[in-house]
Order: sequence, then C-alpha cells, then structure tokens
Amino acid sequence: MKVIPPYLPLLIALLFPLFIGLPSWAEDDDEDWEDAEEAEYEPDLSAEDTLIFCRRKLPIAITLMEQVRQEEGEESYQEVLERAQEEANEYHLLLHHDGQQVADLFLKGIRLALEIDQLTHQYFESVDDDKSSTAIKAQLKSKVKEQLEHEKQSILMEIKLMTDDLEGLKAELKEIEESAGERIEEEMHYLLEEDEDDESEDDDDE
Repeated sequence: MKVIPPYLPLLIALLFPLFIGLPSWAEDDDEDWEDAEEAEYEPDLSAEDTLIFCRRKLPIAITLMEQVRQEEGEESYQEVLERAQEEANEYHLLLHHDGQQVADLFLKGIRLALEIDQLTHQYFESVDDDKSSTAIKAQLKSKVKEQLEHEKQSILMEIKLMTDDLEGLKAELKEIEESAGERIEEEMHYLLEEDEDDESEDDDDE
C-alpha cells in the first residue's frame, strides 16, 4: 500500500490553494483614473512562467510538485500547478500594489509551511535512526520558531499598511478641509457656467 507523504495534501492546499452626480473636480481627475487603472491590474502567469517563478523563488515547490507527479499522477500534478499559478499571480499582485517586502513575506509563509511538512515527513521516515531523527527534529524546531516569527512579522506588516492607509485618509481629509472654500467656488463656477451656456444656446435658437 502506497503511503502518501503528509506534506502532499498541504502542498495541494497551498498551491491549489457611483460616479453619477460627482462634483466636477472629481469627474476629470487624472489621479482617479490612475487609481482605477492600478486597481484593475491582474497578473496572469502561464504554466511555464509559473515553473520559472518557482525555480527562482520557491525551489522546494518544484521538488514537491515532481513528487506529486510521480506518486499521484499527472492529474494531481496539474491541479497543484494551477494552484501554484494562483499563488505566483498573488505574489506579483502584492508586489505591484504593496511592494517587494510584502510580496516576499507572503512567499516566505508558503516556503516555511512546505519546509515544515517536508521535515515532518523526513522525521517519521527516520525514527529508527536516532542520530538522523534528532538532527531533523532540531531542524524542525528551528523552522517552527521561524514560522512563529513570520506570523509576527506578517501582523506587524499588516499594522504598518493599515497605518499608512489611515495616514493617507487623514491627509486627504486635511486637504479637503483646507481647500473647501476654493472647491465650493470652483463647483459653483462650473455649475453656473453650464447654466449660462444653456441660456446662451436658447438665445441663439431664438
């Protein structure tokens, strides 16, 4: 009976894993259009691009995917590869929107989870070899500590991103408060200018 290594299910889990009525100053705001274009960014890596990405950034995934192919067959391999594409796209999305540090932190979490499960499998395979199992156990404990530190860093990063967003909103609010009078005058001028244009066209028709 073939025993499925315990990290394979985890590998599969990880890698399968209104403008109407706007005031005039917002209608033609180039920055708003740029923000909209940023929000629409969607990376779409091919299977080959994904494999290249994994070889460069996540070599352990290549090793485990090949093991999935050998032990579970081509269909399972393709499922894992599709999941890997999703994760690679997510990495590039984070890289685009939040920067290198956030994207690398995301990737590190996947790498650590795979390394821990691989070491766990190796430990149970070496239980009859005290020296080998002791060494693997030490490596495993080190990785678990590293994973805990990663969780801490992820939370700190999330706090930083939220703080940055909050500061941005505060700056936007301050700018609105400071330019309120000017904005009101601009909007009134825009509205009344449109009304005057309509009256002028009516006069021309007469």
